Amino acid sequence: MVNTNIRTGRTLKIAAVVVLVVVAAGLFWYFRSSDREQSAAKVPDISPADFEKIINQGKPGILEFYTTSCPYCRLMAPVLERLYADYGGRIFVVAMNAERYPSEAAKYEIPGVPTMILFDAQGKVTGNVVGYRDYSAMVGVLKQLGFID
Repeated sequence: MVNTNIRTGRTLKIAAVVVLVVVAAGLFWYFRSSDREQSAAKVPDISPADFEKIINQGKPGILEFYTTSCPYCRLMAPVLERLYADYGGRIFVVAMNAERYPSEAAKYEIPGVPTMILFDAQGKVTGNVVGYRDYSAMVGVLKQLGFID
C-alpha cells in the first residue's frame, strides 16, 4: 500500500511538471509569434495593391520588407512605429512581408531583411537601408534625403 502511494505521488508530480512545461512553451510560442503583429500595429502591413495606392499620394516615405522569423525585423518594428508616429503626416511608413510577397522583394532587389526602400514624393526609389538602424540613424537618413526637417 505504501508503495502504491509513493508511485501515485511521484506520477502526480511528473504530470504536474509536464503540464507546466507545456503551458510555458505555449505561452512562449504565443508571445513570440505575436511580436510582429503587436509591435507593427500602427505601421500598416500592406499588399502590393495597397502600396500602389500609397505611392501615388505624392509623399516620400519608407517601405520596409520584413519576415516574421527575422529578429532584426522585430527590433526594427518599434523604430518604424516611432517614425510613423512622429512623421506620419509628412511621410508614409509601411511594411510588407517579403515571404508573403516574394515577387515584390525581387522587384526591389532586396538583399536581406529588414530592408527599408526609400521613395521620393514622385514614387521613385532614392535609396535603401539594409539591416537594423536605430531611430536617430533613420531620422538622419530621412533628413539627408530632405524628407523631413
